[in-house]
Order: sequence, then C-alpha cells, then structure tokens
Amino acid sequence: MRFVRLCRILAVWIACIGIIIPHAKADSRITRDNQTKSSDVMLSEGGRLQGWVINSEGIPIGGTTVQVRNRGQVVATVTTDDEGRFVANALRGGVYEVVADDGSTLVRLWSLNTAPPTARKNLLVISGEDVVRGAWCNCGWLGGMPNPWAVALIVGAAIAIPLALDDDDEPASL
Repeated sequence: MRFVRLCRILAVWIACIGIIIPHAKADSRITRDNQTKSSDVMLSEGGRLQGWVINSEGIPIGGTTVQVRNRGQVVATVTTDDEGRFVANALRGGVYEVVADDGSTLVRLWSLNTAPPTARKNLLVISGEDVVRGAWCNCGWLGGMPNPWAVALIVGAAIAIPLALDDDDEPASL
C-alpha cells in the first residue's frame, strides 16, 4: 500500500515537471541557429548579386538598407530602389547572410558557371519573415500540429492524476 502511494506521488511529480519544462524549438525553416537552411544563388558577371526585398504580404520595400555579411563581417551595404530591387557587386562564391530590416536569409552564392542547376539568378529577402500569424503552437515537437502520442499522454494524465489523488475510497470488506 505504501509502495502504491509512493508511485502515485512520483507519477504526479513527473507529470507536473513535464508540463512546466519548456520544449526545444524544432522549426528549422525559421530558426537562426546552425541548422538554418540556405538557398543557392548564382552570381552574375563581376560577382553581382541581384535581389528584391519584400514584406510578408509580398509588397516591395523601397529605400531599405541591405547588408551582405560573410562570417559576421559586412562585405557589402546597398539600398533598395522604389521597387525593392538591390544589386551588390564584387562578391565571391561562399556562404553569406543577407540582412534587410527585420528579415534575413542565409544564401550560398555561386560564381558564374559553377552554380548547380537548382540555383536561382535572383535572391528574394522577406522582411518580417519571422512573424507567424494564426499559429496555435510553434514550439518543440508540438510544432503546429500536435503529435498524436502527446495528445494521448496528456489525456491519459488528465484522467490518471485525479484518480491517483482520490484517496477517500473505503477498503473492500469480505
């Protein structure tokens, strides 16, 4: 009897800790850590990177500053025209971060005639890309759509914990 009570208390504490501890973020499309996905972009003649800056609704943003960074160092700074277009010159192939206002993207730039067939000729930077509207949850393994096992565990805990804490039953008589 004492062992059963100890198991019940332990189960309640484990359930409480599981609810309180935040889950790690697992959305790889929007993260800015080492696992951020990059795009392949082909440079034009003279190491020229061409692109557009738009907002999250697809409207071009004119007059915004665009920085091209390599290993944290700014290698080019340009301003977009009225249609959101920009051109950065004298770049070499490599991995760069292109930053515009509150949007950034990681790109792999390829010199002329060395780019893979899937490489784009122009870069699109979406300012405010990290804004997610209408999302239920964008955290951990629940990332937008709940895992069915997690839902089953939560429902099971919601049923088992009150039953485990209910101690007012009288012992069975013979």
